[in-house]
Amino acid sequence: MKGHCLGLIAYLIMIPHRKIVRRNLAFAYPDWDSKCIRHHTIAIFKNVFVTLLEILQAFFLDQQTILNSIRIKGDQNAIHLTKSRQVILVTGHIGNWEMANLFLSSYCKAPMITIARRLKPAFLDRLFYKMRSRYGTIIIDKMNSLAQIKRFIGKGYNLELLADQGTKISEGVEVSFFNRRVTATPVVAILARRYNCPVIPGCCIREADGNLSIVFYPPLPLKKTRNLRSDIRENTQLMMSAIEKAIREYPDQWFWFNKRWKRFYPWLYPEYQEKRRRKRAREEKQEMKRMKKTAGR
Repeated sequence: MKGHCLGLIAYLIMIPHRKIVRRNLAFAYPDWDSKCIRHHTIAIFKNVFVTLLEILQAFFLDQQTILNSIRIKGDQNAIHLTKSRQVILVTGHIGNWEMANLFLSSYCKAPMITIARRLKPAFLDRLFYKMRSRYGTIIIDKMNSLAQIKRFIGKGYNLELLADQGTKISEGVEVSFFNRRVTATPVVAILARRYNCPVIPGCCIREADGNLSIVFYPPLPLKKTRNLRSDIRENTQLMMSAIEKAIREYPDQWFWFNKRWKRFYPWLYPEYQEKRRRKRAREEKQEMKRMKKTAGR
């Protein structure tokens, strides 16, 4: 398979990324030995490049082909998505998340919105925006998105949210992920509480035969008491635990290249910390130059 060959080549030459994946695996699975970590790291690189090729192919697939090419697991949990009532689907960068978005655009009865961070360069962002929205999905920019999300959910739209990435400490809530401290977005917990809609975890995974399946897990048993702050934290933890469960089921299919634990464990990514230090030094130097120019006028 071409994707496997590209992934193996990338594993050999993309040394900084290889280090991040191996550190993340050792951190999340402290019982794995070096041989096991190396085996899974290679598998992760292969999976990412297979996914990349599938995403490129997705630009040319029609709607019916996408519907026919993905199987569903957990039909009893997906029944909410075929009703007109709004649903929040929480997922992560597992398997092929872009194909999941295209499939759900056609599968869900209610229209759907999804949150995405702008890509660079701009032409790539425009290209992916066109692909992601071509079957009716409304794409909302991640920056300052809450007001727009509320507006669309209020109109009965489903929400798909990739919720496995971190947030700034000031913007997130602290939860446990692989038994380690992380921050996570409270948006799902806030919206589910306000609009009383079910939250369904799911992911689009690659089977042993190479075909894709979307796995829908049971709706999360969200808490709703008088303690709003506690409910939001506990419900966000439920969401992150569901994503972690999916990753543990398919460990080679998560995007382990992300610096997921950098907020509380910065020593895990020394290159990242050095990059930040150099950036701060440049900014301070530029600020000093501006101050000298201002003083000399």
